Amino acid sequence: MKILNISNEPREGLACAASLTLRGHNSVHVQLGSRFIIDKVKVQLDTGITTIEYIEVPILSVKFRALQQLIEEKFTRDVDIVVTSFSRFSFRLAQTLSRINDAPLILRVSDLGMIGKFKESIILFRWNRAMLELPAALIRLEKAITSGDIIIAHTAAIFKFIESHLFRKSILIYPTYAKLIPKDWMATIKTISDIENNVNLNEPIVLGITIVSRRGLAGKHDKKVLKCLYLIAKYNPNVTVLIIGTKCDEARKVLGRSSLPSNLKFLGIINNDFVLEYLYKKASLVIVPFFFSKTISNRLLETLFYGRPTLISSYLKEDFPDLKHGKDVYIFNKFDELPCLVQSILRSDNILDNLEENAKKAWERIFSDKIFGLKMNTVLRYIGM
Repeated sequence: MKILNISNEPREGLACAASLTLRGHNSVHVQLGSRFIIDKVKVQLDTGITTIEYIEVPILSVKFRALQQLIEEKFTRDVDIVVTSFSRFSFRLAQTLSRINDAPLILRVSDLGMIGKFKESIILFRWNRAMLELPAALIRLEKAITSGDIIIAHTAAIFKFIESHLFRKSILIYPTYAKLIPKDWMATIKTISDIENNVNLNEPIVLGITIVSRRGLAGKHDKKVLKCLYLIAKYNPNVTVLIIGTKCDEARKVLGRSSLPSNLKFLGIINNDFVLEYLYKKASLVIVPFFFSKTISNRLLETLFYGRPTLISSYLKEDFPDLKHGKDVYIFNKFDELPCLVQSILRSDNILDNLEENAKKAWERIFSDKIFGLKMNTVLRYIGM
């Protein structure tokens, strides 16, 4: 069976394609990017390692007719099923290829966009900006949700929203995590060595990931995350706060400060999953201060996959209600309490040991590919494949 898995989110898309490949399906991952690339990538899930075909397609080709015809010719080859993420361009391409190949369309919804973030956007940012983006978001949502043969909701909050407000049946399947195996091991070793030369990793490490250079709502969100991590460093001078995704100069500009605490360290963008794994395993505590509901936090998936003690915001509780406070993760409600809460958790070996012991168990119970792959196979059987 040939399955086209189309996504604008590489992490979730690769995990889905790899899971299906491990179960004997011919799954091709189609990533919306900036140019045409055909490659093979090696991916590791908690159930095994596999190699999948990776094709990157220019995102504008979905919009311009001449390039769209080229895509249609490229992918009209005995496709049995098309799986797509919820983004506008991914869905448009998937809908076209589904129609050409007369193949069922499975819609994976991992983020409701402005619909899911509307309430939080008004609270955190500018209400007039949220109101401006809402009508177009509603139209895209209605068009996409009413078109898929099967809808998969990747969080409990999305599942509830689709059934309660859109009156459409969906299937709840929590996402899983895929780790890309690097091709250049020498570069991996050098990156880790450079980090060790610049950061004392033997001290207590609080790890956070935020990319303030992102545009739009995501960028505004990450700037607020940066401010949270800054306050943790400021009021916990004996703890190293390590930030991935942002450079020091970017942080100074966002925070409006010429000098920052010496225990606040910046590593910039890291795209190597083995380097990320190394840093996660060095962390005493991982902070996931997420401000939105009805969306996936890849940071949450990563930290549980690596079995690390994790501090998450109550926003994520709506999406993953199976996570138990004080056992699987530590859940906080108010962001101004983070500095004191981090200090309290790091002082308690019992809390840290308990969180570390149960993080991997939570992964196995909720997010493992054993569960994800089984449920995806059930979906394929349901549509007669």
